Amino acid sequence: MKKVTLLFILMFTICIVNGQEIPQKISYQGKLLENGEPVTGTKSITFTIGSWHETQEVTVTNDIYSVQSSKIIAILKKRFARIFLFHK
Repeated sequence: MKKVTLLFILMFTICIVNGQEIPQKISYQGKLLENGEPVTGTKSITFTIGSWHETQEVTVTNDIYSVQSSKIIAILKKRFARIFLFHK
């Protein structure tokens, strides 16, 4: 846990020193195949991190899709804040 806390402090300090903001959205790209065949069209995809789940309607073109989520950032901020504030 000390390594995670130190990493978070280092990342936060670098962002402040460089004057850059922490991204508010995470982008994710993927390739979707069904029975080994490329998919095209709109699909409902569920993304999961730990106990968090988010389902999005995603446009898939020639088996490639791209999504953005701001909810993941909120979850990560909450977890890092808990580690930073309560870790001893």
